[in-house]
Amino acid sequence: MSAGVTKPIKRRTMIMSGIILFLFFGVLVIQLFNIQIINHEYYEQQAINQQTAVITVNADRGTIYDRNGIVLAESATAYKVYIVPNRIAEEEKETVIDGLSGILGLKRETMENAVAKTQSSYVAVARRIEPSVATEVRAFIKENKLTNCVNVTDDPKRYYPFGSLASHVLGFVGDDNQGLYGVEAQYDAYLGGTAGRIISTRASGSSKYLIPYDNEMYIEPVNGQNVTLTIDQVVQYTVENYLREYQNENGSRNRSASVVMNVKTGEILAMATMPDFDLNEPFTLTDFYAARLEKDNSNYTDLLYEMWRNKVVSEIYEPGSVFKTVTAALALELDVCSPDHEFYCPGYHVVAGVRIRCAKRSGHGRLTFAGALAYSCNPSFMTIAEMIGGDNMFSFIKSLGIGSKTGIDLPSEEAGFFFTRSNYNATEIATSSFGQQFKVSMIQMLQIVSSYANGGMMVKPHVVKEITASDGSLVDSFGTTEVKQIVSKETAEQVLEMMVGVVEDGTGTNARVSGYLIAGKSGTSEKLDKRDKDGNVWLYVTSFLSIAPADDPEIAVLSVFDESIEPNVAVNYYSSATRLNRDMLTAILPYLGLEPNREVATKKITVANYVGQNTADAKKAVSDAGLAVKVVGTGEKIKYQLPKKGEKVLPGTVVNLYTDTVDSIKAVEIPDVIGKSLDEARKLLNAKGFNIKLKEDYKDLKDVIVVAEEPAAGEFRPAGDLVTLELYYPTDDYNNVFD
Repeated sequence: MSAGVTKPIKRRTMIMSGIILFLFFGVLVIQLFNIQIINHEYYEQQAINQQTAVITVNADRGTIYDRNGIVLAESATAYKVYIVPNRIAEEEKETVIDGLSGILGLKRETMENAVAKTQSSYVAVARRIEPSVATEVRAFIKENKLTNCVNVTDDPKRYYPFGSLASHVLGFVGDDNQGLYGVEAQYDAYLGGTAGRIISTRASGSSKYLIPYDNEMYIEPVNGQNVTLTIDQVVQYTVENYLREYQNENGSRNRSASVVMNVKTGEILAMATMPDFDLNEPFTLTDFYAARLEKDNSNYTDLLYEMWRNKVVSEIYEPGSVFKTVTAALALELDVCSPDHEFYCPGYHVVAGVRIRCAKRSGHGRLTFAGALAYSCNPSFMTIAEMIGGDNMFSFIKSLGIGSKTGIDLPSEEAGFFFTRSNYNATEIATSSFGQQFKVSMIQMLQIVSSYANGGMMVKPHVVKEITASDGSLVDSFGTTEVKQIVSKETAEQVLEMMVGVVEDGTGTNARVSGYLIAGKSGTSEKLDKRDKDGNVWLYVTSFLSIAPADDPEIAVLSVFDESIEPNVAVNYYSSATRLNRDMLTAILPYLGLEPNREVATKKITVANYVGQNTADAKKAVSDAGLAVKVVGTGEKIKYQLPKKGEKVLPGTVVNLYTDTVDSIKAVEIPDVIGKSLDEARKLLNAKGFNIKLKEDYKDLKDVIVVAEEPAAGEFRPAGDLVTLELYYPTDDYNNVFD
């Protein structure tokens, strides 16, 4: 009985065992198929990872040049020190910790933590060290026979030879040599190159150590390509020097900026924001921001981002009266009025029951369309906008790209914004006619107005000229991109001529440049989104846009001061931007080979008496007289002035007004200008704060040299004083030299 029972049980047991074995081997086969066939690449890579250690070798970033081949950013020789913790024997640990912490200036705790990562085959302990330090580390490695666990390899360091020059355009790189801002970020794919690798193979068996160096594989890095900018280093340097001076004088709370563009090609010759920062120390706050950190308890990181931000491209503002050129262009294009059409300004204009005032409270009275632009009359332009009509205004402004990006080849461009058609009503039409209640970027405003100097053709702004390989061969080039014809050539010429009137007779007389015909437009806008505790507007954005030479346009310059600290004198705010453009163009135009072609105006202005006047009133009076002004001191009354009353000076002469808080006036040594050209003499004397006076009423001031100066060189005089120059004509033709 038991034997009969046993046989079936054994049979069933064998069958079950067979099934289990079949299932086991089936699962095993499936798993092997999965490992060896389906997921072969994955497990192969895992095996490689277990058997190899890979160390990255950074490529040299490409060089960034200015348009003339001057190096603005390059990779300098530097080195990286790394350790292989799983190679460090127990008896070697203290030697490695003590030696490297001492040579590299690291905390002992830092090295202890690095050495303690015993499962790791690569830990970088120092980056971008100087060659002298690398040499010391190599000597330490050799002396202590640590070649198996400590090494030095190339680690290129980004270097900016000119420090802060073009800081907001160039940008900088991060710890891994990747572009973070500016051109460095925008063109990172070209500049960055391809990193190389050092691959070491692990020994088989239980050893955790790597096979010695003769079994390493070295894959050489591919260096980055070079980028040549449209920026001109000399023009950039000139713009930054003057902008820094005026920023310090004007004290703009929210920074200032200037940009210079070729109106025909869209090439940016200079772009600057002040205060700037040192590209070699981009994570160190400059004094301007450090003061805010301490005073306002601002966030450190937020201040860094603000310090890096390119104001020309990445911030938007209300353009103010510079935008009147757009309204003027549309009015002329639609033929709703001509330059000699007359308007009347009583000092305000009523729109939808709202009285909107003119900057000149008493009104301009009767004036022409051209005069309305020259004197920046708001009521006249509100009337012109009504003549154009809301639909036409809206369509034209949107067609210019307001609310969209220009596409400039720099990162983080802001698009600005404009009204929608449904909320573009009578009041908005009126305020937009003179550039309020909507926002644009500086680069977009410059692009639009530059079109008038280019026959009405809008071009795309750009900062990169070409890209070349390390062997110098051309990879890519970037020429002129025409965007669209915004107005007819005839309209563009009319607008440009009216802009000449702004500089010759209107609000921009301080923008005149000796020997050149200049077109321009001033702008002042209220910061309606920032009011004082009583709800009053007290901050303004002031600007000036110049086109030069106006008779054969080449370049346009836009300068903006954001949040001037001088409340209640908004009407005169644009004076700083106007004078800034004048000073920059005086230096830039001859450098670009654009020679003076106009007879220099020698009509003298008699300096009035400003002593005893209120400071704000005196400033305005000086500006209205066609002279520049510089206030010394913080008092409310004028105590002294230079030049003195009654002196006859040329337009643009700087009148120094000393307030009642000034106890003494510093004397400055007069430079030697004998033998210099008149322009050279003017620059040298102006740089020291002196004004010039000509000994005779010379009729033609081209190609003259200075033969005498009074007071003599080496004497000391207060800034603002006059230095009289006697000129000589190196020619045999003396006819018509004097009036």
